[in-house]
Formats: sequence, structure tokens, C-alpha cells
Amino acid sequence: MINEFTPATKTNYLLIDSWYTSAKILFHGLVNGCYCIGRIKSIRVIYPAGIKIGVDKFLKHIMPNETSIVTASNNKYYVYRYERKLIDIENAVVLISWSKQDLSDNTCFLLSTNISLDNQTIISYYEKRWNIEVSYRYHKSSFGFDKFQVESSKSINRYWSMVFLKYTFLEIFRVKSSKVLKLKTLGDTIPYFRNRYLVQIVRLAYACADNGIGLDSVIFKLGLVA
Repeated sequence: MINEFTPATKTNYLLIDSWYTSAKILFHGLVNGCYCIGRIKSIRVIYPAGIKIGVDKFLKHIMPNETSIVTASNNKYYVYRYERKLIDIENAVVLISWSKQDLSDNTCFLLSTNISLDNQTIISYYEKRWNIEVSYRYHKSSFGFDKFQVESSKSINRYWSMVFLKYTFLEIFRVKSSKVLKLKTLGDTIPYFRNRYLVQIVRLAYACADNGIGLDSVIFKLGLVA
């Protein structure tokens, strides 16, 4: 996907989650003109004062007075900035941040390969991923794509093909049926199809019972396991 991307601006950023912040992808992004900003896992190794340590263990040594306050999108964060070597990257910025002043809440670890960015800019850029996360949640909860965990380019392309095919089908149906069914949004269309599917199951079960078909046969017809 990085290889296929054609930059439209001078400076470009890949906003990625902890699945993809490997040294291989970060370096490939830089070679192709893209900085990376993304979450990293708590076990990622850094070298403060030349000492090898995981960020999860290092954060226990951070005091509240060593953090700086960063405001982004009306949210306040308490941030510790590490700018040096990681175990697999020669030089990068790692932001360790909390939303509570006493640093008692869940910790967020962000990495940026552009060390010239200040803390606020790094967080503000990464916050743009929120719409992506909301979209993923929608796909999982409403579209049933909650079992997909893919990494290869072919699998990713197949996944997005299925997602957009489903969007396209639902939107075409919504527009064509809007006057009769009064479906204003996709949020109205999805429950309509779910309800219709349940009605079909009930009709099948009723027809089977009316014709003396046993329970085991009904379960088999529905493709279920007793």
C-alpha cells in the first residue's frame, strides 16, 4: 500500500496502530517519503541514559513533575517525551502520555519518526485516526467483520472490497426504497435487513413445523449445530 501511494503534498504521514509500527514498515515509509506516527506496544525497548529497558517498566520511574501539559482537540494530556534510540530504530520520538495529572490512568505510547514535531502536533495528528477507529468499530458491530485480522496486501484489498461492496449495496437499496420504507440513513437500513432476515427464519421454522418436519431437520436447514 505504501508503494502504491502517490504523495499529494510535500510532507506525508502514515497514521498506524501498534500492529504496524515495526522497524520494517517505519523504514519503508521513510524511504518512500512518509513519516510515521503510531502507537507502540508497552514492551518496546528504549535506551534512556543508555540503559536498555521496556517502556512499560520505564514509565514507573517517571514523576508527574517531569511531564508537560499538552492540549489537543480540547483534551488535556500529561506527556513525557523520549527522543533517542529504540531497539530497532536509530532515532525517534516516543511520547508517554496520561489523561490524569497523577499519572494513575491507562498509559498511551506514541511514536513519531519525525523528531522535529512538538508534542502537541504529534498527538493532534494521531487524533485524526479516531474516525478510522470509529469506522472499524462500525464495521465490526454493524457489518459483522469482527473476525478479520489481516496483514498481507492481498487480504487487506479483499477486506476493503467486501466493506465497500456492502456499503454500495446498502446505499443503492436505501435510495431505491427510501420513499416506500423511509430509510434515511445506513443506520436505518442495516436494522431493516436484520429484521427481515429474522422474519425469514421464523417463517422457515413455522413452515417446517406446519409440515411436520422435526427439530433436527430445521436446525440442519438453518446450517446450525445442535
